[in-house]
Amino acid sequence: MDNIDKRNFIKGIAAVTVCMALLSGIPYLVYILANAASEEAVYAYSPGYSDDSAYSEPAEDSLKPLERIIIGDGGAELSPEEYIERAVLGSLPPDAEPELIKAQSVLVYTFLLGQNQSKGENGALIIKSEQLNGQFTYLATETELEAVYGGDEAGKGLEEFYSAVRDAVKATKGEYLSFEGVPILPAYCYSSGGVTESAEDIIGESLPYLKSVESLEDSEYITEAVYTSDELFSIFAMAESPITLEGDPSDWIKILDITGTGYVKLAKVGEYSYFTGAELSKMLSLSSARFEISYSSELDRFSFRVSGSGGLMGLSHYGANKMAGEGMSYKELLLHFFPGTSIDVF
Repeated sequence: MDNIDKRNFIKGIAAVTVCMALLSGIPYLVYILANAASEEAVYAYSPGYSDDSAYSEPAEDSLKPLERIIIGDGGAELSPEEYIERAVLGSLPPDAEPELIKAQSVLVYTFLLGQNQSKGENGALIIKSEQLNGQFTYLATETELEAVYGGDEAGKGLEEFYSAVRDAVKATKGEYLSFEGVPILPAYCYSSGGVTESAEDIIGESLPYLKSVESLEDSEYITEAVYTSDELFSIFAMAESPITLEGDPSDWIKILDITGTGYVKLAKVGEYSYFTGAELSKMLSLSSARFEISYSSELDRFSFRVSGSGGLMGLSHYGANKMAGEGMSYKELLLHFFPGTSIDVF
């Protein structure tokens, strides 16, 4: 992917983020892409993994058919294809590569099929209101998309985007990602920062198809957040459980446990408070929980160097988009990011 394509892809994600933030109430974060030629601010929305997206594996090998999805409490009713289209439109920018769009379509159907095995009744799956705005449950509307892409700012016409998504959903109809005949627990992130994290490190459950895999195409995705000691002091003082930071600022935050990739599993703040990396990254508005901390007493400044964006588990949109641009098919992308799985049809 050349620099122009890269910037277009980033701008596309930015537009999706702004749309989601303004119209669905999701807070969005602003980061500086350290290696971007323009060093412009980018809005990189990619929700982390949530238990709301989980499902229980079916007790039987046979899958239950999925005929319709009901959104919210007595809300709109969609066919699986309509749901997938809207979910994909809400998670990718208009200049996403066609093969990435197909891969995301398969993941959405995998999510729906898995949910239906434990929650669906009589061919209908209900997505409750409290589940909305998750990894696979944010559904873009035409009005929202037109508000963002009406000016064709992302470099690709909205109608062409609709057409690409419709084609992808049609081309992958009925396809889902499975492990030993069962729909997998799907996940994605905006950027893995060069390597994905395992389910064991993210959710504490070892899953053979959610292991750490390389995505060297987005190893360059590095962001930085900077705080003065006063700013950091205020953040923790106003936390839900307030923390008073005292003494030498260089001792305020200590990383206690990290994975081999640098993902922070446990950190200590102050004298007695402990946080997971995910909790701390949320408090500090970092793009992911894989970060390094440095403190300059001369500048009285904390710098957080962050790798990747989002939950860092599963399909990396940023990396996969570049891999697709280099010729990888959606099946190759899925089997790379979810090793040991197969693409089945139901």
